[in-house]
Amino acid sequence: MLMKIGIIICVPKLGKVEGMNRELTLNILFGFYREVILDGFVIPKNTQVIPSLYSVSMDEELWEDPEEFNPTRFLNEDGAVVKPDFWMPFGAGRRMCLGDTLAKQELYLFFTSLVHCFHLKQVEGAVLPDLVGQAAVTICPGEYEVRINLTMHYLLQLLVSLDF
Repeated sequence: MLMKIGIIICVPKLGKVEGMNRELTLNILFGFYREVILDGFVIPKNTQVIPSLYSVSMDEELWEDPEEFNPTRFLNEDGAVVKPDFWMPFGAGRRMCLGDTLAKQELYLFFTSLVHCFHLKQVEGAVLPDLVGQAAVTICPGEYEVRINLTMHYLLQLLVSLDF
């Protein structure tokens, strides 16, 4: 039961982190082998299209306050984790990222291990980076300072594991 509670708390946070992080702002290149009509727009045959994942994750018509960190947007009324159809940090369709399942598992393990072993705090007087970042094909955060302390639980594990 405790594990389930941890997953329910952690997964929405990671979902929002994935959506806000937008490491890959553009998806892979798509080519149309025939003419396509999409929402009344004609996309001619042999047109190359690069979908913008950033525009979907920051669309105010899809998300209330998309710039705000709000993990509860991934929870329904019963507190269960839900994934909106338009949320696609790993792309969509046949050409979505093949490693999305592995990436989500690694992100979950990394994040939970980090929170389990360390206390992360803002350095007193330091400024938090803005959420805009520096854009190119990927988005990187600006420089920032963070203070990292071992948790007591992890510190005790380290001491117990040492051979004197």
